[in-house]
Amino acid sequence: MGRSGQVLVSVSAPKVGTTLTISVSPTSGPAPLSIVVSGKLTENVYGYGLGFKTINLIINGEVISSTDTKSTGTYALYATLTSPGTYVVETEFPGDAEYEGCEVHNGVTVAGEEVPPPDYTPVIIGAIVAVVVSVSAGTWLLSR
Repeated sequence: MGRSGQVLVSVSAPKVGTTLTISVSPTSGPAPLSIVVSGKLTENVYGYGLGFKTINLIINGEVISSTDTKSTGTYALYATLTSPGTYVVETEFPGDAEYEGCEVHNGVTVAGEEVPPPDYTPVIIGAIVAVVVSVSAGTWLLSR
């Protein structure tokens, strides 16, 4: 007599490696400094861009914002650095069920003291009103 049974086999594929590029513009300037952080997320097998994946913007170790890559794998994030100093700017793909995570960093230097935005409010210090009145006997200038 024979016995029948079941055998369960679990097969899993390893995650695909990824590469992330970063470009920061500008990399230095006076405070407040508005920067654009951009790049591309690709998979390491064929080099294809990975679309619709979350990218985190990290400045000095703190997640500032996130965005999803476009269908081609490109991304762009924006930040304003308000205080003088040197900043480490990173982008991170945390990974998902199919792809390994990765990160990349760049540096930004904000120089000098914080510069407030210019004040373009017009200021009127005084006003002079002059009226010229003509009469038959002569011309008079009245001013106030």
